[in-house]
Amino acid sequence: MSVDRELCVTPKLTILDLVCRTARSGKGPTRGGEGTHLVFVRRGAFGAHVGSRAYIADPQTALVSWVDTEYRISHPGESGDDCTVFDLAPELADELLAGLEPRADVELRLSPAVQVAHAALVAVIRRASGDGLVCEEAALELMAAVLSPSPRRRQRAVRPRRALVFAAIELLNEDVSANRSVSALAEQIGCSPWHLMRSFRAETGASLRGYRLQLRLAAALHRVAAGDRDLARIAADLGFASHAHLTGTFARLVGASPREIRARIARAGSSSGSRDWMGTFLKAGVDRRE
Repeated sequence: MSVDRELCVTPKLTILDLVCRTARSGKGPTRGGEGTHLVFVRRGAFGAHVGSRAYIADPQTALVSWVDTEYRISHPGESGDDCTVFDLAPELADELLAGLEPRADVELRLSPAVQVAHAALVAVIRRASGDGLVCEEAALELMAAVLSPSPRRRQRAVRPRRALVFAAIELLNEDVSANRSVSALAEQIGCSPWHLMRSFRAETGASLRGYRLQLRLAAALHRVAAGDRDLARIAADLGFASHAHLTGTFARLVGASPREIRARIARAGSSSGSRDWMGTFLKAGVDRRE
C-alpha cells in the first residue's frame, strides 16, 4: 500500500510525502511516462530497475526518475519506506538536470549536510501552511546542491560489482540497527569478505561500516527533526552504542549536536530565523565519511 500526500504545490514543483508499506517483494509492474521526479528517502529503501541496471534508494542515496524511462520497483525490507518526492515541471527539470545524462545519472549520493537539510526541509514544509515561497525556494536550493556535478556520481558502475553492492546495500537497509559482520554479509551475498569490501568502497566511496553509520545517522536525523527528544531511545533503536555515541556521531559527521539541530530546525523558516536557512544548513556541514 502506498499513500501520496501533497506537502507543497506550485506551478513548477509539487512536493509529495510518499509512504509505502509494501513488504519485501521482487520487481513490480513496469512504470514510466509519469514525468521527472527526484526522490529522497527518509526511512527504509527501495530498488529501481531500469532495463538490466539496478539502482537503490535509501536515506543517503537519492534517485532521479527520468521522464519517458520505464522502470520497475522492488522492496528489500519488510516495513516499506517513507520518501520525499519532488515532481518537476518539464521546463524546471530541463534546467536542473541539464548537466546529467538520462539512464546514466540516476543515483545521487548525499553528504551528511544534505541529509540534515532534507530533514529540515520536511519539518519546515509541514509547518509552513502551504507558503509556496518558503517551501519552493528551500526545495530548489536543496536540489541544486544535490544535482551539482560530482565526479563520484558520474563514475560509471561495473556491472558484476554493481549487483554485489546492490545486494549489500539491501541487506544493510533491512535493519540498520543490526551488527552483522562483513563475513556474514558476504556469505549471504555469495562472495568473499575481501571482495565485498573492495567492491563496496570502489562503487560507493564508503566503507561498509561508514555506510551503515550514515544510514543510522539519517534515521536519527529524521526522528530528531520530527520532534523525538529521547536520544537514549533513538540510540538504542538504531544501533548506536550509547547516547554519547549518537551525540558524538552528530558532532563529527554533521558538525552539531542533536539539540542544536533541533533548535536550528525550529527556527528555520520562521520570521525570526535566518532568511537563508536552507543555505545555512547546506553550508554548515562537510562531507565527512567514515
